[in-house]
Amino acid sequence: MGCICCDRGYISRIKVSTSGYGNVLYVTHPNGYTTVYAHLSEFEPDLAKWVREQQYQKETFEIELFPKPGQFKYNKGELIALSGNSGSSSGPHLHFEIRDEKQRPINPLFNYYKEEIVDQIPPTLYEIAFEPLSKDSRINGKYERLEVRPYRRGNNYYINKNINIEGPVGIEVKAYDKFNGVPNQNGVPVVQLFENDQILFDQSLNYFSFSDQRDILIHTNYAAKIKGSGMFNKLYIEDDNPLPFYDRSLGKGILEISEGDQKDYSIKLKDAYGNTSTASFKLFGEKTDPSGLYTAIDVPYEVDRKRNNLIISTPKTESPDSIIVYSGFQKHFETPAYITSNAKFYIWDLNWGTPDSAMINEVSHKFDFVATIPNKTSYKFYSKTADINFPYRSGFDTLYLEYNYEYDSVKEIEKFSIGDHTVPLRKSMVVTLKPKKEYSDKAGVYRIGNNGRWFSYEGGKRSGDAFTFYTRYFGDFTIREDNEKPDIRAITLNQNSLRFVIDDDMSGINTYNLYMNGEWVLMKYDYKRKLIESEKLDPNIPFKGKLLLRVTDNAGNVKEYNTQL
Repeated sequence: MGCICCDRGYISRIKVSTSGYGNVLYVTHPNGYTTVYAHLSEFEPDLAKWVREQQYQKETFEIELFPKPGQFKYNKGELIALSGNSGSSSGPHLHFEIRDEKQRPINPLFNYYKEEIVDQIPPTLYEIAFEPLSKDSRINGKYERLEVRPYRRGNNYYINKNINIEGPVGIEVKAYDKFNGVPNQNGVPVVQLFENDQILFDQSLNYFSFSDQRDILIHTNYAAKIKGSGMFNKLYIEDDNPLPFYDRSLGKGILEISEGDQKDYSIKLKDAYGNTSTASFKLFGEKTDPSGLYTAIDVPYEVDRKRNNLIISTPKTESPDSIIVYSGFQKHFETPAYITSNAKFYIWDLNWGTPDSAMINEVSHKFDFVATIPNKTSYKFYSKTADINFPYRSGFDTLYLEYNYEYDSVKEIEKFSIGDHTVPLRKSMVVTLKPKKEYSDKAGVYRIGNNGRWFSYEGGKRSGDAFTFYTRYFGDFTIREDNEKPDIRAITLNQNSLRFVIDDDMSGINTYNLYMNGEWVLMKYDYKRKLIESEKLDPNIPFKGKLLLRVTDNAGNVKEYNTQL
């Protein structure tokens, strides 16, 4: 599908990449705005020829170019490229942006293109979540998140169950918007929360700054997403949320209802065309007796973490209604925060201090907390097996750092456990692993996922026996050796076209270069299909002679493919 220039302007930036936006063009317009066209399959012929020449000159497929102003000028409606599926794209489409003079993406549907796109469909509300925001919060008697799927009548949604709350509670929504005749699920730009007809929260996504990109992780519920609930939009503002699209004069949007009171709530979801959906429900400020509630627990005890609280649950037994928490050099006898029909729940606020251990039903449980890191500070942690450097404001809240080293004798791997994987980071931490085992020069750092079912290459720079790498994810890490060469499989070999499948199932592909009679040949790389294919500098010169393809993985293993054409 052809992509046309939306208004008069010139190409100011070109990037070709295997990931991210793939093939992307940036057009600067006379008013200072920039339009972005991403995931393109190819550029218009004159532009493509110039880019190809630069790639051959630098002998690289991935390239970033900044043409001179006016070098490639286009009028409104002129073809500049063809849409495609390049980069980190899940299907053929055009990713289009309008950026203001500060390079902030703005919502194009608020001011432009309403005639080109038909949207008569109001947003769809899939689920409403109620999130306890303090250790004293309860939702229907429990310190647990409640997710409710409302029923729908036309453009209105309702909850057909009573919900009792105590303490501060936040509301979240899982919702999406659609255009006529298009299957894509889009975000909802305007979200409002009303309490007894008074507006409590107001979000309007007019523009976005790339410097705030990571802050989306606090605008949404990161922990819920990691645990499989999907993407929930918070209708309350966390303490360190700097995003600009809220009406902050309304407060933070946090709910609190006095005991015995009830309040009416409504949520309005509105798209750029004014199509609106509304959810209505009541909340009651009543204490719920949890003694009649059932909790599935079939182990001696469980330890979970929600926000800055530890939740310890045990089966309901005749044993004393207390556990002992050891924090620092003090012993704390904790009674249950609440008791259901078959379980006891204890809540420890980490603001009181990080516990060293706890005696739970005569079983000693060791915690792995090693540091408390206030949000607006930098911090360095040192141990015999790992050093971790947190830059200033690396988290979104106080970080209660956990660390543990263990050797898995069954899998014969060292495991370095850092932090809680449901807690997001704003900035990358710098981690230096100091393993006890010896490793060859083919070793690198890998993140362990899904209980050891997959490993993601993190790389790292080696200095002696130590490995240093950057990561924005808490979790489990290990060191693995990749001694296997990449795979190469020829698909098409003729005088007009060269195509190969290249793959590496451990550390991944690092570089690939093809030479014909010693001359470098441009190979376009589609990593999703593991495919590289040739693009000639001169289409009239056939591929003929000695061919060499050299592929190197991230561990330094090299595989070569030689043939004569």
